[in-house]
Amino acid sequence: EIGSKMGISENYLMKVLKALKDAGLVAGYQGKRGGYAISKKPEEISLWDIVEVMEGTTKINRCLEADGFCSRHGTQFCTIRRYYQGLQNQMEEYLSGITIDQVLEKGAVSNRPL
Repeated sequence: EIGSKMGISENYLMKVLKALKDAGLVAGYQGKRGGYAISKKPEEISLWDIVEVMEGTTKINRCLEADGFCSRHGTQFCTIRRYYQGLQNQMEEYLSGITIDQVLEKGAVSNRPL
């Protein structure tokens, strides 16, 4: 039902729900009245939590990944990397400060039942 109301396939929706479940953000319930529900309070789940789960990598440039890959072999001396890092930090901080309850309150997500 959620997939059809949001215009996404059931297959894709199940992949999203599995990823969110594996990350502990939602819980799945089996049975006739089963389904999914968030496993934390909405004010405890940030947009950053969801982005981290869904995007795979959240770094804006490859040089910021854990392996520190640099096509120029200069991660220690690169003058641009620090700007990438600053932007990365701002993005993480911004999205970490927005919670699901705030999104719902501001009407960014429809309040009609799914």
